[in-house]
Amino acid sequence: MKRIRTILLALAAAAAAVGAYATQTTANLVLGQSVFTSNDSGTSIIAGASEILATSDRVYAVDFTKNRVLWWNNPASLANGASPDGVIGQTDFTTTTAGTTASTLHMPLGVFIDYAGNVWVADSGNNRVLRFARPTANGASANLVLGQATMTSNTAATTQTGM
Repeated sequence: MKRIRTILLALAAAAAAVGAYATQTTANLVLGQSVFTSNDSGTSIIAGASEILATSDRVYAVDFTKNRVLWWNNPASLANGASPDGVIGQTDFTTTTAGTTASTLHMPLGVFIDYAGNVWVADSGNNRVLRFARPTANGASANLVLGQATMTSNTAATTQTGM
């Protein structure tokens, strides 16, 4: 009974914490558009953000539609409409072509940063997860692939080694 009460208290505390973020807070920064009321299109604008991840020194945005992950350095000093500092999955900010190589993506869905600063990208169109050493330049190549035998294969699978 004591264990159940502890679990219930933990759940209540978690619910209260979630409630603290569920208020009508006004955003104070917009990235991927020039201003809050803009809905521009173009190759340098985010078209389909599927996930946003912020660390102490970078903000990452997965741009599903344009087959890329954008990053901005120094989140605390960003201003509205700031241009991204780099891109994973493309060689520049204007290219949006899907690909199946160590340096290209096809419909990325998620991003994760591990304790060593590696960037992991769920590349859904290629049925794989790629690991990139912390990128410092556009078009970086992944150094590990999960779910595929090679960086250039994209076969769907429901096996222990496939995705």
